[in-house]
Amino acid sequence: MPLLLSLLVGVGLSAAAGFRVFVPLLVVGIAQRTGHAALAADFAWLGSNVALALLAPVLVVAALGLFAWLAVRLLRRWRERRRAQPSPPIIS
Repeated sequence: MPLLLSLLVGVGLSAAAGFRVFVPLLVVGIAQRTGHAALAADFAWLGSNVALALLAPVLVVAALGLFAWLAVRLLRRWRERRRAQPSPPIIS
């Protein structure tokens, strides 16, 4: 039950702050798993298989969403600039 409550709190905070808050949680979880960080007992769940299995796909989806948004924005800007350029005169 404490793991479920911790995950729900994490999801609630990340939804309020934007889903990029999953990135530090994933990094800390990987650091704890590889032995680069020692966490208190209350935060040991970050290095569990369940937490890493949930955080990693969320990071991938968030990154894909960001890149898709950026690509659409750049494509729209390119189209607007292309329309704004005068077309060359037709010589007949």
